[in-house]
Amino acid sequence: MNKLNANSILAGCVAFALWVSIAPGLQAQSPQMRIPAQLTTAVNPAVEMAAATAAVNANLVQASGKIYPKTASASCCQLGETRSRDVLFFTMFTGKNEAKNKQFGPFNAVEGVDTCWMITNYQRVDKSAAGKFMTTVSSQPAGFHFVSSSEYTNEYNAAHNYLLSLNLPKSLEASLEVKLSDIVKNYSSAAQSIDTNRAVVQQGVTLWGAGAFNGRSWYDGYVNITETCCPPEIRDSAALKKMLKTWIDSTRKTYFDRLPTSARFNFADDIKVVQ
Repeated sequence: MNKLNANSILAGCVAFALWVSIAPGLQAQSPQMRIPAQLTTAVNPAVEMAAATAAVNANLVQASGKIYPKTASASCCQLGETRSRDVLFFTMFTGKNEAKNKQFGPFNAVEGVDTCWMITNYQRVDKSAAGKFMTTVSSQPAGFHFVSSSEYTNEYNAAHNYLLSLNLPKSLEASLEVKLSDIVKNYSSAAQSIDTNRAVVQQGVTLWGAGAFNGRSWYDGYVNITETCCPPEIRDSAALKKMLKTWIDSTRKTYFDRLPTSARFNFADDIKVVQ
């Protein structure tokens, strides 16, 4: 009986020693469990709501009565913006007493736009002219591809799922959900309202001699163009996806920056790692 007990005790000791030797390795190899970080201290609901509202508003801009992410205009124009410019200035004249109907020209000039704008309207402006002249104004379509209705739906769903995955305070999450829906609708309606898009406008001028003792023929004028902002977000679904995620992340950061220090999230890279 004593011998049996001794053997049992010995076997137990061996098993324990074996466990002690391999346990650290097993523990080191165990998968990490990632859980959403939580506020370190309770926050007054009024303070939290105020921080959420301020953070959302701080990351939005208004254009033509509609809201858009402030991050979208950082490297481009703001959707909804228009601008007017005078381009293609021509001041031309013939020599005195040039042979009647002797042709000079046509002289052509082209005005293009950058990647953030497109020409939606143009008109020739004649400041002064004399004798026989002719001007022509033409344009070339931009050929832009606009984000489709189904692509807007897909990118909204992807951004919404990303938002929910962050496990944000409910006040902030609710505010972001509402604004996210409005932003995507505004981009879609703005793109649909752009029914004409041109990348280039061209003007040509031709003069003819006035004839002996009739002085000169001349033309002085330009073309006025109206340009509409056409940022990448309404032409490329990948750009739309990136912009929506950047806006959510920027708003979230602003929110935590506005909370009292003791109530900010205690985490790095959005997670706590628990062994």
